[in-house]
Amino acid sequence: MASRTPRRARPGLFARMLGAVGLTRSDAGGAPLTRPAAAYYHGAVANRTTMDFLASRVSPDAAVFADLRSLRNRARTLERDNGWARRYVDLVEENLVGPDGYGLQIDTADGADAPDAGHDAAPGVADDVADDAAATLGELVEAAWLEFTTREHCCVDGRRSFTDLEALAARRWQGADGEAFVQIVPGRGKFGVQFEPLDADLLDETFHRAASTAADGSRIHEIRAGVEVDAANRPVAYWFWTRHPDEAITGAGSAVRQARRRVPAAFVVHLYDEDRPGQTRGVTRFAPVVINTHRLGALQEAVLIQQHVAACQGGWLKPTSDDAMPLLTAEEQAAGQQLTMEMEPGVWRTLPPGYTPEAVQPAMPGEQYTPFTTDVKHELAAGLGVSYMSLTGDLKGTSFSSGRMGLGPERRRWRRKQIQFRDGFHVPLFRAWLTYASLTGALPLAPRDLAAIAAAAEWLLPGWDYVDPTKDADAALTEVANTMNSLTAVMAAKGRDFRTVARQRARERRLLKRLGLPVDVTLTPQRAPDGVAADGSPSDPASDDA
Repeated sequence: MASRTPRRARPGLFARMLGAVGLTRSDAGGAPLTRPAAAYYHGAVANRTTMDFLASRVSPDAAVFADLRSLRNRARTLERDNGWARRYVDLVEENLVGPDGYGLQIDTADGADAPDAGHDAAPGVADDVADDAAATLGELVEAAWLEFTTREHCCVDGRRSFTDLEALAARRWQGADGEAFVQIVPGRGKFGVQFEPLDADLLDETFHRAASTAADGSRIHEIRAGVEVDAANRPVAYWFWTRHPDEAITGAGSAVRQARRRVPAAFVVHLYDEDRPGQTRGVTRFAPVVINTHRLGALQEAVLIQQHVAACQGGWLKPTSDDAMPLLTAEEQAAGQQLTMEMEPGVWRTLPPGYTPEAVQPAMPGEQYTPFTTDVKHELAAGLGVSYMSLTGDLKGTSFSSGRMGLGPERRRWRRKQIQFRDGFHVPLFRAWLTYASLTGALPLAPRDLAAIAAAAEWLLPGWDYVDPTKDADAALTEVANTMNSLTAVMAAKGRDFRTVARQRARERRLLKRLGLPVDVTLTPQRAPDGVAADGSPSDPASDDA
């Protein structure tokens, strides 16, 4: 029978407090009553050097609910007033949404099969699709979606296009709020549905309700921070305030009764990052760096003021002897009056007899200021999940190869977030639009086609420009030539639709032929000389190996 390791007795609270400072209790004979327990892991050591390392074990929601409002408000303040925080939020929009947003592509057939008689073009679709005899059913749906995404049809308030909605949701989700909400509102507009973004403050994080059983035996669901969940912790509904709880309302009769409205979860898109299983609400991305970002801003403001004072050169008029001519009468001195002399650029003034100027020179920042703030910015960049180069725009010491290495992991992280954005935002919103547009007749689809269209829908994620356009383009074409990649995939990596580009090229060829210009135009990129980048600037020789 295998021996069993005896369980280590856990000392009491008082004994642990004594052990933290190196003391133990003893009996009358001097023998220790308890022995400080040794930690199995160094990170769990409890002694006087780790007494300020406070840790607690709480549930995911308990940790979030306690600090959610404070963290969000502080992060929003940074977003408004701190340049580094604002730059990060701009990076979110640039990398998650890009200039044109996500493109929809629906491949319902391998060839250019024309829709049958039951698939007429939706009213108002783009002419270059509706008039194309070879247009597929997928292309007709794409054109109708393109019309819906305009400002006129997309949102309830008519203030934003779908690309604007993408940018707003991305900034709230990955920015100061840590979560984004969009409500699907049926029965509105030409396509039978519109979308409405909702502020995170409308979902009260202090609204909780325990699960119970009603008199008729039905289950009353639990509510956690405004989210109603079932026994499996699956969202059932969201309880939103009818208006912002802190909105200032003025004017006679402005007392408006605040109330909550229950919105089924099927009509709400809720974007947030789940850090632990069972987490109900999202936490701002600024949480790890919110304090240091604030302190860095305060430090820079103090240094800026210090430099401003130093630039306003001032000084004192110091008497050189006891018999110097008094500048103020005794009465003026008793009244506390001061004598000032204003200085102007390029002007030399005559000083009173017996006085000499003594300049006041405020201290300048030391040599360690720049390295210190650079280290802090590196920490901010790491905490926000971006590169120091992207956050600050500081390219000093960055070579061609190191820039590519730095952008690689960052772009992989953004690609992961793009996929999460696609699955949690675009897919449910598009499927809701597809359903209601077909029900209202704005999109004439047979019921059998809805599932096929929804399954065939693909989203073109925003891409990035090449770091070295010539080399990267040559590498992509080499992969295509060796059947290691496709033109569709190459263009999709840059956020382009191959079919759209192909149609544009076809129209260009027809126009060139009609004008009698050469049709087969092959543009071969010119290679830059060794040691010179594609833009003509000096290149790092090591980049050839990158």
